[in-house]
Amino acid sequence: MDTAFHSPRVRHAGFAGSWYPLDATELESFLEISLQEAKDRELQKGSFYPEGRFAILPHAGLSFSQRGIAPFFLHFPPQAERVLIIAPSHYTSLYSDELSVGSFDEYETPLGNLKGFSLSFGIKGGERAIQSEHAVEMVMPYLAWVVKTRKQELAVSTALVSHLSDCSKAKEIAHRLIDNLGEESLRSGKTLVIASSDFTHYGRRFAHTPYENNLPRAIFNRVKEDDLALSALLIDGNIKEALAFCENHHSTVCGLASGAIVATLATCFNAKGTLSEYYTSNDVFENEEDEFVTYSSIIWS
Repeated sequence: MDTAFHSPRVRHAGFAGSWYPLDATELESFLEISLQEAKDRELQKGSFYPEGRFAILPHAGLSFSQRGIAPFFLHFPPQAERVLIIAPSHYTSLYSDELSVGSFDEYETPLGNLKGFSLSFGIKGGERAIQSEHAVEMVMPYLAWVVKTRKQELAVSTALVSHLSDCSKAKEIAHRLIDNLGEESLRSGKTLVIASSDFTHYGRRFAHTPYENNLPRAIFNRVKEDDLALSALLIDGNIKEALAFCENHHSTVCGLASGAIVATLATCFNAKGTLSEYYTSNDVFENEEDEFVTYSSIIWS
């Protein structure tokens, strides 16, 4: 009797070799240096990054985003078994107020493939959009590093969301995620949920220059003020105010919808939010250009 051969559906590491190292040895060294730098920043601050259950983490190339991502993995929960990544869609138009999901058996990384799991709700057939989306990929090397170095089995799922029409939609999606992922699994940290988002994109190439009559340092200070205000609203679960703030400021935060959903989830579990890192691409380049991107990392424990 013939037996059908099942070929696993794999999300390929489309940004390895450009947005982060393709060579496994080089990538592992890069990740370990970033984690050591996060540990050094802990010592300098005199306070520890929290062990996260939910997070908003950046998704630029790892040269930029590693400072924001590493704190979450420095104290990665040892009991974690599954990780859901919710990201914006930069390249594909999606319906508002819905998660677009795909079914992958594996997620490829230079450090080995990660097991996949699928959500049972959302708009199906999002494999092509998820494959092309960099915002789901930047934490994958860190997850693979956990599996490889700590021998911790992890399964990964991904979803995209473009826009929320109001805060009730964030709440609706959050409650559907609780039903799908399991309340106890989320509460105990066996299932973690990460929102992928960079914050303000400032400058003419981003069509966002509300403070252009100021000097570069003054521009940065005004943008930082905005970002910290939005971060505080998300940390506190004030989603209605966060969405209104972004609309009023013509915000260029690219993962607002995913961040709002995860912030709502954290509120459902009375999780405590911490602004773990805030910095800009200028900090990475060590310059003061009037075009830059900001990164605000939030961890709920």
